[in-house]
Parts: sequence; structure tokens; C-alpha cells
Amino acid sequence: MTMNYPYMIWLLSLQLLSIWTFSMANLSDLEKKIKQEFELIHYPGVPFGASEFLDSHDSLPLYDVAIIGGGMSGLAAAAALYREGIFNLQLFDENPATQEGPWVTYGYMKTLRSEKEEIGPALEIPGLTFQAWYTAQFGESKWKELDKIPNQLWMNYLSWYRQFLQIPVENDSCLQTLKHDGESFLLQFSQQGSQRLVRAKKVVLATGRAGFGGPFIPSFASHLTTPLISHIKEPIDFNALRGKKVGVVGSGSSAFDAAATALEHGAEVELLMRSAKIPCTNPFPYFHSQCFGLAYFTMEESWKLKIMQKLLSTTTAPPIASIQRVEKNKRFVLVPATSISHIEERDKRLVVQTNKGQLFYDFLILATGYQIKVEQQPELKQFFSHIKLWQDEYPLLKSSSFALGQYPYLGRSFEFLEKREKTAPYLKNLHCFNPASTLSHGIICRDITHISLGARRLAEGIAAHFLSWQAEEFLKDFEGVEPDFDPDQFSFEIRK
Repeated sequence: MTMNYPYMIWLLSLQLLSIWTFSMANLSDLEKKIKQEFELIHYPGVPFGASEFLDSHDSLPLYDVAIIGGGMSGLAAAAALYREGIFNLQLFDENPATQEGPWVTYGYMKTLRSEKEEIGPALEIPGLTFQAWYTAQFGESKWKELDKIPNQLWMNYLSWYRQFLQIPVENDSCLQTLKHDGESFLLQFSQQGSQRLVRAKKVVLATGRAGFGGPFIPSFASHLTTPLISHIKEPIDFNALRGKKVGVVGSGSSAFDAAATALEHGAEVELLMRSAKIPCTNPFPYFHSQCFGLAYFTMEESWKLKIMQKLLSTTTAPPIASIQRVEKNKRFVLVPATSISHIEERDKRLVVQTNKGQLFYDFLILATGYQIKVEQQPELKQFFSHIKLWQDEYPLLKSSSFALGQYPYLGRSFEFLEKREKTAPYLKNLHCFNPASTLSHGIICRDITHISLGARRLAEGIAAHFLSWQAEEFLKDFEGVEPDFDPDQFSFEIRK
């Protein structure tokens, strides 16, 4: 039988076009439904803001809120601000569009680790959930078959979320400087070689897990500047690792996912971890209840410290799927109970000194997590001496494990607080909406589960700040309200 390849290709193209058209049609229906839901809950809110009362002093753009970060947290924050009627906002992200966050960049897992049913940034609006978006395009049966959400699909969902809600994001915009200037902040961005200056009354740092101190580099590697070693956050050319011997340091999800990715690109991999066995406990589900997310901020601080010391001292188990990616690969070796004392480069290879002797690698990946150090954020250096940390409230934390004392001590709306009263009152307009808020607010900014709760708390607080700031103007407007009617126009029997 002779195959008619042009006909087959045409038929396949027609089928794919039909599927795509069907998906787009169903997505269009979903968007119509969401707009109906918006009308029922009066979303977005009545326009409200502060910039109209500000004197910009110049011709620079003036925003009520500038959000640094266009990933999930930044988008959720913007959507929640819309709900409060705050529209004069702008998001800035250093990455190209569709590359925001870790999902398709330095997150080397195949799927998300969260359960597929999590509401994510949907703000409790059913139509905005990933489930609604997915089923609109692929059907209910495909949703039931889906186990975990593939990374690329989640990125596609966030891109749709941004487009549908018309959230303004300037991509390829890297924040260079942040200064307090009069009644606003002055922000300077680098945008593909050019500079852009804007003003904002409030600034929200939605900079993600890596955006408040940067990657944690262990002391044994901190002296090295060689291209033969890289933290998981940095871009890694896995294609260049084919046929090479690669070491991965760590025991969590990112370590196993990085090891698997290197194996899939043809490398020989050894995973070095301090623990004697693979961690098998995941404490986070115990903190994922809505009640815990709501209540944590109001808990006694002694309990906050106890909870976070326990949480951060527990190495989270990697997903079984991440372990299975490397389990049966003959080019993978697990090296447990291994401590590293020193690393040096010798003859274009890395010599790693361990308690088990010398180990040799062509490349080393550090899956060692991130640190919280306010002073290491370039945009916050000028504010650091004024920012209150947990160790300022509890001096004993200066010597505690897990650097709890380095976490910023935040207010109810994620705003920074002054180390000494009345020395930097403008800090209340600078909001820390990222995992550095964990000790103050719990895990509502750490992952997908509670991001809507965190975004609502942030937006409600910002709206309250604006109203307080405008109270005098608000009162003047109220006093000048014209009556709706003349009460003397009605005839009643009046008893005297």
C-alpha cells in the first residue's frame, strides 16, 4: 500500500486545527463566564488610589503601586489590587515574557509539586482557577486523568491569567536603584540597554524565592569563581554536560531534579548529600489549611518561632517522581553521609575534599537553596539600617540556627517596619511580598497554596493605607456632598 504523505500531513494538520479551534472556542466561553462572575461580585472594584493627590515634581510616570516581579506572586497581587479598585499600577520583571518565575527556567522538575486542585492565584473566583482553564480546553475526562500539572502548562496558564485580566507588565526590566524621594519612591530600571525612571507611592517586592538574599553558597564554594560550578538558580547549559562527570550537592527536590536533567542530557552524575538517607518527610501539608494561613499572623510570636524553627529544620522530602527519574539510571550514584570541606580547580576539573576522600568532577551543581539577607539586596542597601529584623525584636536569634534573626519583621500588610520609631516612616510604603515574609506571615507567599490569601491581605492593607493617607481629602469631599432630595417636598401628617 502506497502512503499518500501530503494527504496524511494535510489530514493531521486539519485535525490539529480542529482541536485548537475547539480549545479556543471553549476558552472563549470560559472567559465570558468569568466576566459574568465578575459582575456578580463587582470585580474590579470602584476606582480608588492615591497618585491623583501626589505632586510628582516632574514629568515621570507616577503609579499608585509598582510591583517588582511579574511571576505568580506579582500577578496575584495586581489582581487583588484590582479587586480593591486600585488600577494605577505597573509590574516590572527582569525576564522575557513567558519566562517569569522558575517554572520553565531554573525549575527542572517535570511537573509542579502542588496538588492540581490548588486554587493558586485565582482569588477564590472559580473561573480563574487552573482547573477551569484546563477543562475548558481539554475536557473533564482529561482533567480526571491529569496527575500533576506540567510546568509548561502552568506557565501557559499564568500567561493567560495575565492577558485576560489585562495586567500591565514591563518585561526585560531589571530594577537598578530604589530611592525614597519626597512623597514617593524613585525607581530606575535597565531595559535592554536603556534606562527608565518612574515614581510610585508604594512598592511591592514580589521577587520570589530567590529574590531576598540570593542563592545560598556554602563556605566550601564561596571562594570559587570558576565556570565549572553553578548554583541551581543560575543558567546551566546541560547540553554541554553530555559525557561529563557531574556532581550535585543537595538532598531536596531541586537536587534530584537537577541530577535527573543532567542524566537526561547524557552526563554521569553523583549526588552528594549530608544526610545518611534520602529525606522522607514533608511538613508543609500540615500548614496548608486555610485556617492556618489566616491565623498565623495573629499567633503569639513565641509560637511563630517554635513553628518556623521546626519547619525550617526539617529537610523536605523530594517528590517520589523526582527520585524515580534517577532511580534506575546506571549513570547515577547516590553518595550519602558526605560532608564537603574544600573545593579547588585543578587541570580544568574540580577536586572536592570530603570525609570520604577526594572526588573529581567536570562540573558541580549546588542545589543548596536560598538565604534571607536583606542587606544583600542591592535595591535595599540604603534602607537596611532602618529596617527592623526579627533579631532586633529577639536578640537571641542572632546566634540561632537557620538565620531566623535575618528575616524582616513585617507589619500586617507585609510592610517593612522601622528599627527605631520615626526614623524612616516611608518604610510602611515598601512591601515584602515574597518568602522573606515567612517568619512574620507564615507560608502564604512561599507557594501556590495560599498565594490568593496573601495577595488579598496585601491589597486590603494597601487600600487601607491609601484611605488613611487621604483621610483629610476624603472628609472634605464628604462635607461637600449635595443632598439627593429636598425633604420639604413631601407632605406628611406631622405630630407635634
